[in-house]
Amino acid sequence: MATVTTLSSAARGSDARGRAPYLVQNSIDFGAAVTAKGTALAAADIIQAITVPANTMILDAGFEVTTVHAGTSSDCALDLGVTGVDPDAYVDAFDFDAASAGAYSVGAGNGPLTVGATADTLDVLIQAQTGTTTAGVIRVFALLLDVDDIGTVGADEVDRDTYELFDLERGVPTDAYDLEDAIHDGYLVPPKAVSVPLKFPTMGINYDDLSDEEKEQWDAIEWDAEDDKPDYIDPASVNKWLFNQDTIDKVLEHLKNPIDVISKASDVFPAKVMDFFSHVSADETVND
Repeated sequence: MATVTTLSSAARGSDARGRAPYLVQNSIDFGAAVTAKGTALAAADIIQAITVPANTMILDAGFEVTTVHAGTSSDCALDLGVTGVDPDAYVDAFDFDAASAGAYSVGAGNGPLTVGATADTLDVLIQAQTGTTTAGVIRVFALLLDVDDIGTVGADEVDRDTYELFDLERGVPTDAYDLEDAIHDGYLVPPKAVSVPLKFPTMGINYDDLSDEEKEQWDAIEWDAEDDKPDYIDPASVNKWLFNQDTIDKVLEHLKNPIDVISKASDVFPAKVMDFFSHVSADETVND
């Protein structure tokens, strides 16, 4: 008996996750399996077909003949299952040498099986082999379900790549809900600019115009060693890298009475948005 681990291609499909069953498959090239083994395939040889993650139920499995059997064999019978658990749980004694292209295996009816805390493999077992098998390809497929404890899923998967997680093309979003759509549907309103005339962001900062306390703060700044301490900062620089501590507070003063702002904007806010704010009193705070 030999176990062949070098296959012609990797299993492909949605290998995780969520709680819906997902399909995986792999093509087994018997010519490549012979090469990987180094000698002719024989009865009791095992070809590992699909890796099954830990805590996963194999709901069902089978295979399709995509390239017919070749060789001198008058009998090549295949099983499909989990070695050491139930080697013919899903297929029992499929007559590979007599099957035509496109033929599917018939279920043995012994599944499903569940893989525990350690990952395992779904294997093709050569139950019987008379003569030699030199070529032929089958597509092995399995329907899997993640049955890991719901309470532990998520905390250890926060850093997962969601494109890889759901077997998606990288960089292509699965869905999009644009601002224009939200405005059209009445959930958002078009943005409206509000001018807040603050001195520093619009006129810059002149050292001579600062109070004594502000000058002390200015003098305490660690300016670039290559530059002298500036006497003036233009508005562009203020907005780019210098932040006045109470700028946000001054901007918010223009919105200190949100109910007044909302009442003035009732002609542009959708009815469903106004209905929400109508239940908020002036002294309440709306949290996220």
